[in-house]
Amino acid sequence: CTKAISPQYPLIELSSTLLAVLCLHTFGLSTLGLLAYIFCSYLLILSAIDFATQWLPDELTLSLLWIGLLCSTHYPTLFCSTTESIYGAALGYGTLWFTYHGYYLCTGKEGLGFGDLKLLAAMGAWLGMASIPWILLIGATLGSAVGLTAMAVGKRSRHDAIPFGPFLSMGALLVLFLQTSHRTHNIGLFHHIFG
Repeated sequence: CTKAISPQYPLIELSSTLLAVLCLHTFGLSTLGLLAYIFCSYLLILSAIDFATQWLPDELTLSLLWIGLLCSTHYPTLFCSTTESIYGAALGYGTLWFTYHGYYLCTGKEGLGFGDLKLLAAMGAWLGMASIPWILLIGATLGSAVGLTAMAVGKRSRHDAIPFGPFLSMGALLVLFLQTSHRTHNIGLFHHIFG
């Protein structure tokens, strides 16, 4: 159409292809591989939206949450048991809910959006309760590193908001692929640590 193509489009397409290859390599040509790719695709789309608009649509975060809960009913062939999934969703939402209100009480400002709470709940539903600390640790570390670097080079001030969704998503992807590579059967990170 004689218009320049935004770099985000080929970048998203390339990322989607790489995630598909990773899912195929890790989970094989299987139902598990397809579900892993659906999970990854949701995270990619949500990250792109959050990065561009600082908004995580309920239609995506809540549908991802429900798909994760439903998938858990087919344990042990999928990512975690129903119990792990329910506790993961509750812990994901609850952790950021307390963080949100604690920050608001201390500063009078909102430090998180409620979309982040729903996104972490969905991640917990897919990956289980024990994944939540790792996702938060990775996401907060990456987000802080990017934010501090942007401030150091003068791209942002300390008052500018940074979308948290993409960093949570990176944490969830690392947990998804790394926990799978360290277990013999797909029994979830909860049993891997505590079983």
